[in-house]
Amino acid sequence: MSEFDSNLFLPFCGAIKGNTSANGNKNVAICYNYGVAWLEKRKYENAKQCFERCVKLDPRNLGCLYNLSIAFIGLGEMEKAERKLKLILSCWPTYTNAFLALAGIKRQARLGMSQRKDLSGPDIVFLKQIMAEEENLLKKAIQIDSGDSTVRQCLSKFYKEKGNMIKALEYDDFESLPINSKNRGKGNYLFEN
Repeated sequence: MSEFDSNLFLPFCGAIKGNTSANGNKNVAICYNYGVAWLEKRKYENAKQCFERCVKLDPRNLGCLYNLSIAFIGLGEMEKAERKLKLILSCWPTYTNAFLALAGIKRQARLGMSQRKDLSGPDIVFLKQIMAEEENLLKKAIQIDSGDSTVRQCLSKFYKEKGNMIKALEYDDFESLPINSKNRGKGNYLFEN
């Protein structure tokens, strides 16, 4: 997969303002900002290279790790992305963007499987497991920030796809609220229709 699913929400962290990163390293800030520019242009291989260099220079920089995971998703390297996102959540367990990206990975897998014509018993069990994991990730994100309109929109979409319109409407009524996340700050958001 070289492009994002047309309905996948993938936020990414925006550029660093000023000349240095949080640890004072100018090279990290330069690589990071180039990586962000490549993400914005959907040049995921270039973005990956920039963020891998950032991580080498500053291995504890969660913004670099997170954006690297988004580049991996854009390149279809879901296992690598999932490992990075889980690492982020082990350090920052309230980072809703990581939960959304993990849920997006599960959604990609679910949509891919559900389009198959030859699903058998074990496949159906696995598909249900993927759906449960996706729902769990979205519920964790809404527990962290119940007013985040993006998380609410993702939950609404999940329940619509599941056929549970009552539950979908529970989250739809807040769709017009601005993003109000405690841990996102100013960032860039990709949302494709």
